[in-house]
Amino acid sequence: MSELVHHTDESADGGVSPFDTVIREIVTGEDVLFASPYITLDYLESVLDDTDSWRLLTDMEAWLDNYRTSERETIREFVARYHERIRDVRNLHAKAVIGETGALVGSTNLTRTGLGGRDELGVRFDEPERIAELREWFEGLWNESSPAKLDAIDERIQTSSPVPSNAGGSSATSIPSESRRVSASLTTSGRSNRQTSETADVANEDAHRRLVERVGKAQSRSWIDQHFDLFEELLSVTGLNEDDPILVASIPKSGGIRITINNRWVLTMMRATRNSTTFILSDDTENLDDLISRSMKYEAFSNVNDKPAPHLLTFDNGLEQITDPSFRRNWLRAMLDEVDSRYERAPRHDSHEPAVCQAAVDHDYREQVLDEAFGE
Repeated sequence: MSELVHHTDESADGGVSPFDTVIREIVTGEDVLFASPYITLDYLESVLDDTDSWRLLTDMEAWLDNYRTSERETIREFVARYHERIRDVRNLHAKAVIGETGALVGSTNLTRTGLGGRDELGVRFDEPERIAELREWFEGLWNESSPAKLDAIDERIQTSSPVPSNAGGSSATSIPSESRRVSASLTTSGRSNRQTSETADVANEDAHRRLVERVGKAQSRSWIDQHFDLFEELLSVTGLNEDDPILVASIPKSGGIRITINNRWVLTMMRATRNSTTFILSDDTENLDDLISRSMKYEAFSNVNDKPAPHLLTFDNGLEQITDPSFRRNWLRAMLDEVDSRYERAPRHDSHEPAVCQAAVDHDYREQVLDEAFGE
């Protein structure tokens, strides 16, 4: 049997939350599987006290970013204490509490606001076949993901704004996640004149062809795939998209793939050699002189305001450099400086290729490009 769970006039006017009531009934004395991207920690801990055992799926970045720095530290301590019971699933949006004999699935996060401060809707199940199906769904995501690395959580906390993301805060580093990436297609109506095919949509066939040719010059499929991941992270951190006039992603005739913000290079692949990567770094980067000495090419930008100019460094082992948290933090910070401190707008160059952005954020399209470039 299943039943809807929602607020009544009584609960909305200060009565007990029906969501809280159902959750506590489900978890008591059972092995419980939780899924929620946003969590109020003291509420979760009070519920866990009633369980026999438990595991949790969450989006670690979303959970941390929803709180201030002091609360993030408390979350980090909780995650460290129960590290093997918690898996990080990037972009998780599902909310579920799944016991052995009952489950609640709906729109409600495990937060005080979600449980008691919003008009949410859920469904409670107690049919054995439905419970088994939900637990199988949970186990599938669990097996495809892993615990968040504690040093990556520390780095996220250190480089994030002290205020929550919903209050305008931002984060400069990502927490690596091994969870799957969802990139499903949508069914179009019969009246739509949009063409569909077995391959991803391509905005410009000529740009697609040139992108495939350029990608094919990379030293390996894995190498260029990881660089598209870097570009995707760049877009996520800066909040830019392919239509933003300060962003240009180009496939220059001189070689490589170039990303610029406000007319300054911030990330370039295969500029000097087929395995080289070029990064922008701020003037106060730790160990800058040492990095310059180890780079294969170095250039200093000219000043355009009172701030020290950033630097452009090219490495033949760029992927090794970017694994260093300090290097990554300074690269991302330099990009954010370009977004915030130079021009309000920069002219869009004719060389901008939306296909490069598409390959960064549309993983189906990226796979198509990689397959064509490397003959797979």
